[in-house]
Amino acid sequence: MLKNKFFMILLSAVIAFGLWVYVVTVISPEYETTISDIPVTIEGEDLLEYKKIPLVLMTEDVPKVSLKLYGNRSDLNKLTNENITIRVDVANVAEPGEQSLNFTISYPGHINENEIQVQSRDPGRITLFFERLVRKEVPVEVIYTGALAEGYIVDKSDVTLDHEKVSISGPESAVENIEKATIEVDLEGRTESFSEAYRYTLCNGQGDPMDASRIVTNAAEVKHTMIIRKVKEIPLRLNLIEGGGATADTVDVLIEPKTIRVAGSEAALEGLDELVLGSIDLSKISTMTRLDMDVVLPTGVTNISGVSKVGVIVRVKERQTKTFVVTQEQIQLVNVPEKMKATLVSQNLTVTIRGTQEQLDALTAEDITVKVDLSGETKKGMVTLKPEILLPEQFQGAGSVNAPSVSVELTEEK
Repeated sequence: MLKNKFFMILLSAVIAFGLWVYVVTVISPEYETTISDIPVTIEGEDLLEYKKIPLVLMTEDVPKVSLKLYGNRSDLNKLTNENITIRVDVANVAEPGEQSLNFTISYPGHINENEIQVQSRDPGRITLFFERLVRKEVPVEVIYTGALAEGYIVDKSDVTLDHEKVSISGPESAVENIEKATIEVDLEGRTESFSEAYRYTLCNGQGDPMDASRIVTNAAEVKHTMIIRKVKEIPLRLNLIEGGGATADTVDVLIEPKTIRVAGSEAALEGLDELVLGSIDLSKISTMTRLDMDVVLPTGVTNISGVSKVGVIVRVKERQTKTFVVTQEQIQLVNVPEKMKATLVSQNLTVTIRGTQEQLDALTAEDITVKVDLSGETKKGMVTLKPEILLPEQFQGAGSVNAPSVSVELTEEK
């Protein structure tokens, strides 16, 4: 009895389900449903920047769409908010501001769109906001923090950026307030040159950071290169060529300024403990000479004192001069070329000798020998040469000042 009752219940359920399927699919196949939260796809946005008035879409949270649909129940049951596509084409938007745009609806390929009717849309149109797209260049400003190690400097010419300016583009409301791109470089304790890339911050004229979330730039980073140079103070010196009875001990040398400040790399400054301005032959100075000498530095070393010429005074002290007339007989012609005859043209020579007063009092004209070296002369004719003025051994330390030239006639020997 119990089995018969259970069988009757099961049979009734099967019959009821069959009747429901018959009614739904045969007698009443049409159905109405609402599908909510369908996302909207924006198309044509990449064309906005090429419009006569370049535009940029500002709306970030595009509203989702709800559709009330009518159609075959079996078709509607296959639709969800994931396989229905809502498209808004913004390619034809021509002006900035708020725009109300129509949208299109697409169903999956296996659904016959003609069999589905849209009873209502919420919202009926999509409202989007557009702004004018603006482009401009802004300068890169470097903000330095900290200080270099003591004894090191950097000059403006030692700093380079791979981007002096940054190109930016974006909504007019964002771009109009951006005046510069800033990078921050820490110099604390640095002693060596460096080249590093920095991310920059877009700022207004006062240096306040601005919202750059909608800004497109031509570079993500700026490379900053700085040459750091060591500073060194070096003394200036003259190279004195002793002669004419004068030595380094018998002259006063005044150099003004005495030192200059230079800058360069560690390697360039290594061993540069003084700078020789040049050489001065003391035999060519009678009592005193004044001259300006150029400051010439080695490659890689920069003069940061701003001094390009140095005043030099050289004065001979503790020595006197005396003039002597040397006769032709005291002039010797040596190393006369083979098959050549040398004839002295100069007669008497006036020779100035410098030494101590005691030496000059004891020296006579007959003690002086003039030697003219003709080695290396190969052509006949007149030659003018600087002679060597010789003094006896007891007059050591004395010498000739500005020795006069001697003229010699060379002829072929017969």
